[in-house]
Parts: sequence; C-alpha cells; structure tokens
Amino acid sequence: MAPFIPKKIPQSMLFLIISTILFGFSYCKIDNKKMELTSREEESIERFWIWFDDNKSVYNHIDEENRDELMDDLVTRLHKIQGDLSAEISNEIKGVRDLTISAEGDENKFPIVQRIVHAAPKIKGWTVIAFRQPIDFDFTLAYDSIKFETAEMYFSPVVENDTLDLIIYARGISKHDSDLVNNYGLTTMDGVLGEYDCVTKVRYFDFHDLDNEQDKSDLRPLRDLRAFVDSFHKQEKSRLRH
Repeated sequence: MAPFIPKKIPQSMLFLIISTILFGFSYCKIDNKKMELTSREEESIERFWIWFDDNKSVYNHIDEENRDELMDDLVTRLHKIQGDLSAEISNEIKGVRDLTISAEGDENKFPIVQRIVHAAPKIKGWTVIAFRQPIDFDFTLAYDSIKFETAEMYFSPVVENDTLDLIIYARGISKHDSDLVNNYGLTTMDGVLGEYDCVTKVRYFDFHDLDNEQDKSDLRPLRDLRAFVDSFHKQEKSRLRH
C-alpha cells in the first residue's frame, strides 16, 4: 500500500468545479481554551467586524457579477488578522446568508478562526460559521479531466491504536498525477467530512483507483463515512473513560 498522505487542504480549491451550490450549514463548536491572542490580533478582529457591519448592506446584495470583487475585499481584510484564511458566502435563504470563515485545512490556524467567529456581533440576516461544513448530499468535484463523484466512491478504514487512517477509492484516478489526485482527493474529503473533522478526526488519507480493485466486498460506500468517523471517535472516548 502506498504511504498515507498528510491531510492539508490545498489552496487550489479556488479552481474547483462543484456540481451544486452549497448552503445551509451548521455551527462548529468553539473551544475557548485555545483562543489566547495578542492585543494586535484582538484589535484586528474587532476592526474586521466593525468594517463588515458597516458594509453589510453591500454584501446583502452579493451576486455572480460582483462576487469576486466583494470576496477579494473581504478576504484581504481577513488576511490583516491572519494570512491564508478564506471565506465563503452562501446564497440567501429565507432572508439569511451564511458567512463561513475557513483556515484552509491548516490546524495551526484553527484557534484564530474560532476566535474570529466567537467575536462576531449579531448581524441581522447573517450567520457566521467556523470552518467549511460537510455537504449533506452526493456531489461531484471536477477539475480538468479528474473527477471525484462521491456517489461512486468507497472507503476502507485502517485503525492503529487510537488513530484512524482512511483508504479512499475513486474511479479512474490512477491515470492522473499523484499530487493532483491527493490535492483534489483531500478537497473532496473536506466536503464529505467538513473541514474540522477532516483535519482533526482522521490522521492520514490514501487514494486508490477503484478500477484496480478486484475484490470490493469489504469496501464501504463513501456516503457512510461521516457516520463511521463519528462512531469511531465515540467508541474511543468511551474506551478512554473506562
């Protein structure tokens, strides 16, 4: 078996084509114990939210024509707090939009993302969310000629003591460059598990071509992955308590 690939969601996610529009996400639990920041960071966060509150009427009318310009401005202001953060704004649903702040899969930046979200004021018509959330339905991620279709993907867990590694199976990926497969495979896992769980609950991912597997009887459908990961960690917590 090939070595497992460390999990870091690539910046190249900006170039992805996903077959559906994502919205209706849930919150990520905030860990206040990990949010010790410098006074400069605290001031930068405060200035960011003052700016966003002052400009919310502009972002209330974000659409396909002005999205790139508005998001570039928002992300530039986020980078004054911490570089390499990103943001997403959902479509409006029943008068509410979601603003998601992401660490781009970098666990070292999770605390600052949590602090930014924790400090968000109540803004009518907006929900602020920490980290990209899991997609609750099958989706297709395509870039150039590589394609990950979650409805046709499978997984196999590899458990070592209290850690979980995953072998992910997708069709036709062996003909592509391994770095490309790893990058977009990890981005797919980010969508399936959500950014936080993808980074914190799975140690390594490895991507195999499903077409090369003669015996598929032990493989599990990818749509069952979230439930499996949650169950694994619940069992581990229960074992540690006893």
